[in-house]
Amino acid sequence: QIALGEPLGWSPDGNWLCTFWYEDPNSHAHISLLPTSGGEPVPKGRGRPLSFSPDGRWLMYYGGWHFTGWHYRIVSVAGEEDRLLATSYDATMADWAPDSRQFVCAAPGWRDISHVTIDGEELPLASGGGGTASWSPSGDLISFSLPDDWDLKHEAIFIHTIRPDGTDEVRVSQTVSPGAMYRTHR
Repeated sequence: QIALGEPLGWSPDGNWLCTFWYEDPNSHAHISLLPTSGGEPVPKGRGRPLSFSPDGRWLMYYGGWHFTGWHYRIVSVAGEEDRLLATSYDATMADWAPDSRQFVCAAPGWRDISHVTIDGEELPLASGGGGTASWSPSGDLISFSLPDDWDLKHEAIFIHTIRPDGTDEVRVSQTVSPGAMYRTHR
């Protein structure tokens, strides 16, 4: 057993720390929840943990590379339920909605963005995205980045907002270089 020895995140209620460890460096990691009051670790799957849902009921992780990509999964913190929700070539980015019933993530196409419910319904939102997306605190908008289609070096990145149903997309700014933001129009 090769333990990483670092917790990856707190549950929202503060009762759990999430960590992962390897039996073999060439295998998928084992995910465990560690009770902060002490006690035995609780195994929760194989893969790489991403985050707890805001209500603390679910732990999102990715694992199981297959020919279609990495699998986004959620596992119940209190029970055994484990759900496959979406597949992506870049499963390093996901952000929960404030209601804990949906998230935005990298999608099956290279650097695409999708909106996914915890029931597994998926709505593609953007193609060719920069691999980042996040929910607004109110849950009524998603922000994401897209490179300029005509800029082959991808030095111009546009920040967009969109509703979770895929409507009302607005380009809100353009980044020409790190830290340089310019306001643009629709």
